[in-house]
Amino acid sequence: MQVRLTSDSKGSQKAESRRALSLVFLLLLASLMPLAATASTSTTRSTTVWSGTVVLQDGYTVGIQDILIVQAGTTIQLGNDKDLTVDGRLSIQGTALSPVVLESILGKHDGIIFNQSSQGLGSTIDNLSVEDAEWGVTIYGSDPVLTNVKVINADRVAVDLFDGATPRIYNLRIEGGGQDLHGASTSWRYGIGLSVGAYSAPIVDGLVANGLITRALNYWGNSGGMLSLLLISEPTRPLYTSYAVLCLKKKKKKTKKNKKKQKKTKKNKKMYHNTQ
Repeated sequence: MQVRLTSDSKGSQKAESRRALSLVFLLLLASLMPLAATASTSTTRSTTVWSGTVVLQDGYTVGIQDILIVQAGTTIQLGNDKDLTVDGRLSIQGTALSPVVLESILGKHDGIIFNQSSQGLGSTIDNLSVEDAEWGVTIYGSDPVLTNVKVINADRVAVDLFDGATPRIYNLRIEGGGQDLHGASTSWRYGIGLSVGAYSAPIVDGLVANGLITRALNYWGNSGGMLSLLLISEPTRPLYTSYAVLCLKKKKKKTKKNKKKQKKTKKNKKMYHNTQ
């Protein structure tokens, strides 16, 4: 027995097959949508805003995909030996009349640490006062802009640069440093104002440093940069003012003429002393 399909039955079969294909396509699309949503979420930056008093007993880390904004007048309190680590972007928005204060809950905190992952993300610090710190601001291979930052009596280093750090620093003020460790520290690295090391090259326009136990300015490790408008007063040294500092100088080779001049100068000095 043979069954022949009419044109109506053939058309209905085609319509059913189209509906089945459409249903399969919709199911596949629905299964892919959560993956797409997850991928877009992972690349979205999350922004956190602080104001008032922020207590961080265990410290805080700004993730590499995150932005932290600290509004004017905010007080940040860190736990003992804890720090504010910046892997992403930090924006401290203090003003002259309403600065941001970074202090300790109890003991000494380790300040703000910029890691290399924060380089090029546009971190800025404006009008920040750092108190009760062992370390003030530490920068590893990053380039934040620091304006009107004040560090008061940090035990170790007020601003410490490593690993090719290239920050721009304007009007940095360092008041005291190392007094609490003087006579007790087993390391020489305390009571230092600005330390520039390991191929770092900051631009510093305006530095006032008073009362540092060890030194106000410390350079090491093939570092360079540009420094201007320095006012330094250390406990055992007279007030020293400089409008430009050349950090690395090569010794000039002594020529024969220079040697002759030095010999003449020595002879003249001896004659002068003999006549007195």
